Amino acid sequence: KRAIFAAREQIRERGAELPPRHLRSSTRSDGGYDNPHGRPGHVSPQELMPDGAIGTRFYEPDEAEPALQAKLEQVRRARGRA
Repeated sequence: KRAIFAAREQIRERGAELPPRHLRSSTRSDGGYDNPHGRPGHVSPQELMPDGAIGTRFYEPDEAEPALQAKLEQVRRARGRA
């Protein structure tokens, strides 16, 4: 629940932003989208957040979610965002 409240708060404060252009393309043929399914671990380093939210972490697993915490850390390292 904390994540949704944090996301809503950001939208209230900054307004809703458009997603990055490579996620808005309907054709995906412009070469801008990096499909994570073709990458090791299905993780792409491509930014998925709007410009005003880059670096923002809305969700952090707590001590009751150790497996999820480990997986999230693995994904962040693979994306260069540890």
